[in-house]
Amino acid sequence: MKLLHEFEPVFNPTASGADAEFPASNAIETEYDPGVPWIADSYIADAWLMVETTNIIDSVFLNRCNFPQARIQWNATDEWSAPTVDLEVALVRDDAKNRKGWFPITGVTGPGYLKVFIPAGQALDDSGTVPQIGNLICGQAVTIPIVAEFDPRLVQDINSFKTFYGGYHEEPIGRAQHLISMKIGDDLDPVRNMPKTWALGVLFADLGNVGEAWLVYPARDWSRPIRSLEDAGLSYAFREKP
Repeated sequence: MKLLHEFEPVFNPTASGADAEFPASNAIETEYDPGVPWIADSYIADAWLMVETTNIIDSVFLNRCNFPQARIQWNATDEWSAPTVDLEVALVRDDAKNRKGWFPITGVTGPGYLKVFIPAGQALDDSGTVPQIGNLICGQAVTIPIVAEFDPRLVQDINSFKTFYGGYHEEPIGRAQHLISMKIGDDLDPVRNMPKTWALGVLFADLGNVGEAWLVYPARDWSRPIRSLEDAGLSYAFREKP
């Protein structure tokens, strides 16, 4: 399992065009609200969203999109005849009908430009007429050691969830989201090494399905005390940001 918990900042978003109420900046806004997307103004020709990157990145997460295929491109300069990175990607819809994908990229060597290029002509979800992106998140992934149990559950309207060591409850939100139970390994080190300060992260189950990635809040009971060596396998509950 992989985790993005320190997002690399991206700047100066530009696009092929944008709906006046849904500008390019929505895809990278600091609250990371997937429900506040960039929406293109037209899809007669290819559409694209571009940002400037400042550091080396090895992962890109696209969330709450409505298109099945795209190209992720990166170049040190704003010139696209032969970009350093040119990656064809397929986004998939999870069981909550949210189209997304976590994509590893290689070849990003430092500051430059990252472009999500959406070819015209493909069918969009739910009879959409123009592309949209809820989140464009970049960073460097870390691997979470041994995960003994992993359970992403879809909940809707009434969000209640029982962990191995107690209860977890959220107020109704009116639409589907996931609550993710993760039980860490069989020794204390993986628990000690998990980041304790992150406010938001992306979990990727790394099971060969790019839909198994979630923009999540950390567990409410993240700092639960470890009473014994047997408790090193505590279960933590994360909620998807709806």
